[in-house]
Amino acid sequence: MRIRSYAQNGVFVPSLAFLDRNFEPVRLVTDLVTPYEPETWSRRGFLEAWVPVFPGQGERWVVLYTRSSDLAGQTVIEAGAGKKPKVIPHVTKGEVGLKMVEQD
Repeated sequence: MRIRSYAQNGVFVPSLAFLDRNFEPVRLVTDLVTPYEPETWSRRGFLEAWVPVFPGQGERWVVLYTRSSDLAGQTVIEAGAGKKPKVIPHVTKGEVGLKMVEQD
């Protein structure tokens, strides 16, 4: 599953809880490594992570949330030679895109 968290007045830093059919947690995913893709003239910047999903192990639902430790942080983007780095605060809500991808 691809997760993108779009930057706009901050960025939502997701953690994931995978639930079974009875809505019981079966796996937690925290501290994702999410490289930042900078904005272009046609799209906003975003953090992106790829997370494997295991339906054969009972994963049926996913809950996205953020933690207080994530909210205390910020994403710093190098801006190039002679420019100040861009600082993006972490926020409690934001726009997230999910895309399921099947492997052959």
